[in-house]
Amino acid sequence: MKWGGAIHVYKDDLEYREREIIYIDNYEERFDYSWLEHEYISHAFGGIDGYSYTNSLEAFEYNYEKGHRVFEVDFSLTADEDLVAVHDWSENTIINVCGLDIPEEKKDQALTKEEFLSYKIQGTFTPLSFYDVAVLMKEHPDMYIVTDTKETEDPYISKQFEQMRKIGEEVDPEILDRIIPQIYNEEMFRIIMDIYDWKSIIYTLYNQGMGFSEENTINFAYKEGIRVITTYTSRSQTLFLKELLERNMVIYMHTYNTPEEVEYLKKEKGIRGVYTDFLLPES
Repeated sequence: MKWGGAIHVYKDDLEYREREIIYIDNYEERFDYSWLEHEYISHAFGGIDGYSYTNSLEAFEYNYEKGHRVFEVDFSLTADEDLVAVHDWSENTIINVCGLDIPEEKKDQALTKEEFLSYKIQGTFTPLSFYDVAVLMKEHPDMYIVTDTKETEDPYISKQFEQMRKIGEEVDPEILDRIIPQIYNEEMFRIIMDIYDWKSIIYTLYNQGMGFSEENTINFAYKEGIRVITTYTSRSQTLFLKELLERNMVIYMHTYNTPEEVEYLKKEKGIRGVYTDFLLPES
């Protein structure tokens, strides 16, 4: 099956700024997107007891039991360069979001792996290392994880994904093909594909910054066979989404927690699904 490939003729209209696109189908389909049957991506392992962003064992267990199978997980490197499931090491995240009572001298800096795993998230929930997540994937062969690693430059990207590859091979090589990296730019794509031949990729746009180009994003993703784009409302310009859909791309948006919002986005914007804290597949 073929899809992808395009030569573009851009015609600017000062009032409407329409773009005319000429397609040439000459790129092979590259990745496995069979997981797209799932409408929801459970954000940070999903919400639990009213809390979001826990990335915790209990959040995974609860949301897996409720039917989720695709889980976005935040990963950061510890002070001793182990990969753990935490959004970041800022004081706001560690104290307010995770509810950790850390010493004053540890604020706004990475904890060691041992330190981080010694706490309970919000005093209740169990924190996880990437190794722990890999073991969960081995025990649950129908689950996928979508990585949110934050870093946009090397050597941090390489350290994170080399560790994923190494631990995955140690625990069970099969799980590597159920890890779905989110990339934030073209260079990151090249770096991680040199580390491992990942079987699925999401191009997520929240970290694009002022240099964001709709044209470049669409062309790059289309050429490389990346079919899934994750965006958000301020990046949901009608023309941009229309062009993505015209090229058989799939759109997810983040983060939404009401059925009404999801129905509107599906009907009016043509999205496939959303990242969510609290929506459940059965709802």
